[in-house]
Amino acid sequence: MCDVCGGNFMVQSHHPIGGNPGRKLSDKYPLMKFSLCHNCHHAFRTGIHGGNIKLDLLLKRIVQENFEKNYGTHEEFMRLFKRDYIEYYKAKIGDEFYYNSNVEFIKINQRERLEWK
Repeated sequence: MCDVCGGNFMVQSHHPIGGNPGRKLSDKYPLMKFSLCHNCHHAFRTGIHGGNIKLDLLLKRIVQENFEKNYGTHEEFMRLFKRDYIEYYKAKIGDEFYYNSNVEFIKINQRERLEWK
């Protein structure tokens, strides 16, 4: 099931913080990956890899919040990943309504998926 919309068409794993060492570190911490359907992952305009910057930065912000709540401190996150996605999201997007209306649904779906494994 997609952590973002609840759909189940072509669901794939997504690492919001990619590259090296981002992807490897994301594999180490389960709450730093998401399951995304094709529309949320790859589709043009709606998917992260299709240009949906707002969703991309939202998931990066959630990853940082998950890390700081469950795995380590803000300082550790900054040392490992080199960017403050919470502040970057606020500066780049600045839409707290979008954040607040989506974050709990995504976090609940993510946690339920991990509990079922």
